[in-house]
Amino acid sequence: MRNRRSLIAISILTLVLSCLCSCRDKSAETAGPAASESSGNVQDTRSPVLTSADDDDEVLQDERAERLALDQATQLDVRNLPDDIKRMAGLCDAINMACVERRTTYGVRDGEFIWYCVRVYMCDHDDDFLGSEIVADRVDVPPETVDNILHAMFGELTAIPDIPAITDLSSDIGNGGEDLGSYIVISNDMKYRFTLGDRGLSAPELRSVKEFPDSSLEMEVALIDAETEEEIVSFIYSMRPNTRNTTTSAMFAYEITQARAADKETADKMDGMPFLTQIVQTYGNGDDEDSPKSNEVVEILYYTAYADNVPGMDELNARISHEILEYANSPEDEDTWREIISYPLTTQDHVQFAVTYATYPSDEGDPDIRCYNYDKKKRRAMDHNDALTLCGRSDDELTERVTELWKGMNPSGDIDEISYRGFIVRANGSADVFFMITAEEEGAGRRKLFAYNSGTDELRYAFEPGDVIPADETDDIKPELTHGRKDS
Repeated sequence: MRNRRSLIAISILTLVLSCLCSCRDKSAETAGPAASESSGNVQDTRSPVLTSADDDDEVLQDERAERLALDQATQLDVRNLPDDIKRMAGLCDAINMACVERRTTYGVRDGEFIWYCVRVYMCDHDDDFLGSEIVADRVDVPPETVDNILHAMFGELTAIPDIPAITDLSSDIGNGGEDLGSYIVISNDMKYRFTLGDRGLSAPELRSVKEFPDSSLEMEVALIDAETEEEIVSFIYSMRPNTRNTTTSAMFAYEITQARAADKETADKMDGMPFLTQIVQTYGNGDDEDSPKSNEVVEILYYTAYADNVPGMDELNARISHEILEYANSPEDEDTWREIISYPLTTQDHVQFAVTYATYPSDEGDPDIRCYNYDKKKRRAMDHNDALTLCGRSDDELTERVTELWKGMNPSGDIDEISYRGFIVRANGSADVFFMITAEEEGAGRRKLFAYNSGTDELRYAFEPGDVIPADETDDIKPELTHGRKDS
């Protein structure tokens, strides 16, 4: 019995950012001359002189690795941490969200990023110790509190950058892109005023804390999807004891000096590597279980990245839109239903997926297939020539070999038509190259989907249920792609 539950179709931008902090921009009300200075700075209005923890990431990571080898770190119990250490996790969480929303990495070179981190933190924290005051849809924060937050978040900061005069987040405002002005201003009583918001569907996860003999810390904090509990990003933060205020009155006992990706998935994302996300996932269409529409399965993936102008990504997404989205949105009869089933397979070198699609009932045979492949090392979309290279054959040679293998499986059969349909690089580095073969069967030409493997030089029938790509190799993507075969 097919799974009849439905998940709503989600727009690409909403899907990518729905798990992340979404501090809502609103026009900041100001009064008096002091409040109108949106670029004002209470502490220091000079141009910032910054030193960055990311000046030489490789050297810093080598130094950290050497230190880990020499020093004896103590693993702390994250469930029973002192308040001064737990407090730092909130700062790390805000940086996580800012890195994802602004699609950048931690550092002190970008003044707008620095202020955005502070704003995200204030949107999600109203602890008494901050001395902040909520006024309508804003929060007023004393200058000394902001100063403490800035230097706890950015321990290498030598001067406070000017407040950005204009927000660059107009796409988040939802009013046709109209700029609502600055999201941080100085109020009449010389406090920082931040517009309020909420964090959306994300949650922090403090995973580990290591303490070193010199009292410095390493803290891993992940940003996760609050609904699926899947990781969005995870960073390891290095922090030292507060060097600016060593008294007991310090708001934060530590200051962050460096952040690095905790895993390869995060490193790839921060490096602008494309990854797959769902834009449509629907199982069943309509409440009537007896209706043909209740059999509908629509799973459509898209490439996205934490970077702009990623080579090859727009090319692949344009193909998906033209070949799959247009098909999904085309009119269909009331007594028919669609099956659009995606099989994602991310390897060390490739981000890719195959998708089969058909409208039923049908007497044409197997559904058609399309494949979308991205080469992570070469940073480009892949095409038919890459499949030929993996097979070590020319186009004619590959077609001839597939025909020969098919004849071995069907000695008395004749091929009416054979056509290349795409390829997927398997986990072992071999390629499954898909061919649609139409042959005479019981007096009627019916097409069947076959896969030729470059490693084994074998041909297999590829449309056994769930076996277009073996299930144990496909990505564990969330929400889960059930292909409509599993109960909710």
